[in-house]
Amino acid sequence: MKGAGKTPGKYDNRWCVFPQDMPSASFLLKEQIQNIIVYSDEIQNDLSHISRRYQEQGIKIHLYNCKGSLKEVAVVKPSYFKSLSYRFQVIMGLVRNTSGGFGGKVPEATQSGSGGRRFGMG
Repeated sequence: MKGAGKTPGKYDNRWCVFPQDMPSASFLLKEQIQNIIVYSDEIQNDLSHISRRYQEQGIKIHLYNCKGSLKEVAVVKPSYFKSLSYRFQVIMGLVRNTSGGFGGKVPEATQSGSGGRRFGMG
């Protein structure tokens, strides 16, 4: 997840994809999906946790950028890979809204819970 977070008083709409949000590698392979194309210049940290799992099961990962270049990539094992604390640490760095999702106004320094907060991981 890129971004240094927003400044106090501004709206932070960053979010993160977790492995549980995507189909498993075994499901994709059962459906004969053997290649994944990511439209981006790079694989960001949150997606690397998913795409690395796919690669370990034999699914090929390709990057397709805005210049029209398609290339197969080897996804580097991200920090906290398969760690129970990964999801917790990411969620603690995002702003929650009242409906339980993510995205909300970053607290001002005078509001409780805003002191020394680090937004996001990776």
